[in-house]
Amino acid sequence: MVAVRKQPRSVSYQNQAMHALRSFFRFLKMEGYVAQDAAESLPLARTPQTLPREVLTPDEARKVIETPDTSCLLGYRDRTILEVLYATGIRKSELMNLTLNDVNLEEEVLRINGGKFAKDRVVPLTRLACSFLETYLKAIRPALLQGPGGRHASASDRVFISQRAAPLSKNALGELVEKYARIAGVNKHVTCHIWRHSCATHLVKNKANLRHVQELLGHRDLSTTERYLHLTIADLKEAHRKCHPREQGEASL
Repeated sequence: MVAVRKQPRSVSYQNQAMHALRSFFRFLKMEGYVAQDAAESLPLARTPQTLPREVLTPDEARKVIETPDTSCLLGYRDRTILEVLYATGIRKSELMNLTLNDVNLEEEVLRINGGKFAKDRVVPLTRLACSFLETYLKAIRPALLQGPGGRHASASDRVFISQRAAPLSKNALGELVEKYARIAGVNKHVTCHIWRHSCATHLVKNKANLRHVQELLGHRDLSTTERYLHLTIADLKEAHRKCHPREQGEASL
C-alpha cells in the first residue's frame, strides 16, 4: 500500500522536478522523438519571499559598529568591515572578493564585480565608511601585509586581509560579525546577511526609493526588494496604537 503525503512538496522541490521534466522534453525534441516540447510553456512555482527574521535597529547597528578597538590593527580593520557592510548592504562573498581596483575613494563608491546572477554594479559608501576605508587602505592594510605571515601573494589585491596577510575566509568573517554583536550585548543572531537586511530596511523606512534600494542590493526583481516594505508594519502598528482614539480609551471619534 502506497502512503499518501499529507503535506504538499516544497516550492524548491517542485521547481527541481519541473526543471528535470523540461530538460527531458527538450532532449526528446532535440533527438526527434517528439515534434513539440510539451513542457516548454509550463510555469515554475513562484518562490515565496520570506521576511528577514531579525534586523538590527539603528541603535543596535551603531553599538556593534563602535565596539571594535580601533587603536589596534585588527580592530581598525574590523570597524572598517562593519562600516562597509552597513553602508552598502553588500553580500559576504562580495566583500571578501573586493579588490583594490574596486575602490574609488574620490567618488566614494565600490564596484561589485560578478555579484549574484553575474551582475556588476556600483554602490555608494557613506562618508564615514569612506573615511575608515581610506585610513585602512593607507595605513592599516600595509601594516598587515608586513605582519608575522609575511606577504601573501593571493591576498595582494584583496581589500580585506587577515593578520597573516591571507584572504579572509567565510568562517572568519562570520565569526567576526557575531563576536562584536555579542560584545555589544545585542541579543540577536547577527550575520553578514543581517547587516544587508538592516541596511535595506533602514533605507526603506527613511523613504528611500525602492528602485534605488534594488540597485544597491543587486536584486534582479523589484519584488525581492519590496519585501522590505512589509517590515515597516511594526512602525505603523506602533503609531496606530499611540494615535488612534480607540487605543486611547476614548468613547467617540
